[in-house]
Formats: sequence, C-alpha cells, structure tokens
Amino acid sequence: MEEYILTIYYPSWWEYKKVNGIGVITAKNLYDLIHIRMQTLFEGDKLEFNPKNPELLSFCVVFDKGSDTTKLGLFPINTINANDAKNLILAGLYKGDDGTDKLEFFF
Repeated sequence: MEEYILTIYYPSWWEYKKVNGIGVITAKNLYDLIHIRMQTLFEGDKLEFNPKNPELLSFCVVFDKGSDTTKLGLFPINTINANDAKNLILAGLYKGDDGTDKLEFFF
C-alpha cells in the first residue's frame, strides 16, 4: 500500500524505506512542503498573524494513530481554522502503533 500512495502523490517529495521490516514514508524536504502549504494559505487569504509579532509562524506537531498507520504531521497555527484536517502537513507515516519507542525510532 505504501508504494501505491507514493506513486500517486508526488513521488519526488517522499522517501520510502524499510526499517526492521516496517515500511516508513518520510518527507524528503519538509521545508519545501511547509513553504508550499503556507504559500497556498497565503494566496487563499487564510493566514492570521499576531499583530505583536507578524513575522512569527507557529506550528503544532502532531502524531495520529488511525486504523493501522501512525502519522507525523504539522498544523500551522496562523490559520483561520488551525485544527482543520485540510491544513495538516504530512511529514511521515508508518504502519504500526504509536508507542513512544516506535515514534522515536522511526522519526
């Protein structure tokens, strides 16, 4: 399944590798993914900045265990709907549970 996902969604942005027999997908260049997402939000007039520090971009790092995969992502806080799932910037994914030892090992 991981290889199928990579083939469809921008294969040059992602790296697939096997670690101890488990498929792990990670962003090759997280900076580029963040830049593209923030540019899209800016162009759609979806960003909100703190007047006291208008140059600050804030992110919430999240881990999500769903079904049989665990995802690592970033939510930009400077958005109109900060917790909207559409704002998630996926940084990594692997098949398995979200125990602390596995999160530290894979990411």
